[in-house]
Amino acid sequence: MTPDLSLWQQDPEKAFAAFISSSRYLDFSRRQTSSVLESVNEGQRKISVRSAHIYQTMFSRLCRWLREHGIPLLQMSDEDLHRFLTQTTEKGQPVLKSAIQYRYLRMVENVFEYLARSPNPAKGVLSQTLTAGLRLKGKDANSVVLSSAQIQAFIAALPLSSAMPSVSRPHAGWKKRRDRAIQCMMLGAGLRVAEVIGLHRDEVAGELNPDGSLLIHIEPVDKHDTSYAHQTAVRPELVADVLNWIRERDMLPVGGDLLFPGTHGELLNKATVYLQVKKTFLRAGLNLPRMGGRTLRNTFALQELDQNTSIGAVREKLGLAENRSVLKYKERHRKNIRQTETRPDDAGTL
Repeated sequence: MTPDLSLWQQDPEKAFAAFISSSRYLDFSRRQTSSVLESVNEGQRKISVRSAHIYQTMFSRLCRWLREHGIPLLQMSDEDLHRFLTQTTEKGQPVLKSAIQYRYLRMVENVFEYLARSPNPAKGVLSQTLTAGLRLKGKDANSVVLSSAQIQAFIAALPLSSAMPSVSRPHAGWKKRRDRAIQCMMLGAGLRVAEVIGLHRDEVAGELNPDGSLLIHIEPVDKHDTSYAHQTAVRPELVADVLNWIRERDMLPVGGDLLFPGTHGELLNKATVYLQVKKTFLRAGLNLPRMGGRTLRNTFALQELDQNTSIGAVREKLGLAENRSVLKYKERHRKNIRQTETRPDDAGTL
């Protein structure tokens, strides 16, 4: 079927949504492995719904940038694409990390090949036919995991409320206790920030598992757009603070059924959670390259691997779609072992 160039010119996002969801996308994709595919419609192979959503989000971001700069998609040049890929923040930091930069290049390359448009701006950047100054320089920040000593320091620095509950203010200081339980959830169950702030009361089990852990069944509602149902459990050593919060939440005069609500029952802002986590790191004296939820999630994953939890079980607990994502943690696990043998009190920077 010949592409409808008029649609790509008038509404490129709509045209791309149809393209990415069709079997045609894989005819132009260099990555035709089963990791991103699923069989649908009488055996036709298509990119997975999850991956299609990610690419649509990426493409929409590119289209917004092009509109802001008055550049039609089909007239985008090598230089235009490179400018988009190498945007920086006010502090001079890359907006897009290298892995995402190259993902964009492959996506744009596929689109222009499908439309038989030449020159293909992605090929120009990929082949580095431009000047050396136009090479991609986005850099992925190192992943960080906490050593045993650092985990204990972090736990000791978790938020504590100085406000004393009274008859007139029975829930004084409840936000500090909420923030403490949130961080216990993230470190103790490997939850993403979007998962923990969107957690509903009924997604947490009412009774402990035989090993003292607390089961959590995560549903996509109020989570990230690409989230899907999975189960994890809060590690036993961090359950007490979570249970204390659950009991208080059940009595808290705040509407809604979110387990960790804002002042009026609303969904917390991710930035609020990040700030609270960072404060805990700093109180603990841990000035690390990354001081957010990702570090807590990495630490949980490596703790599970330390205990010889199977790849499949770790994948389920982290809510990942593919075993290969866990294999990356496995490699980090090996590096962490080597590093902590020589630097037991340092973070494993991978």
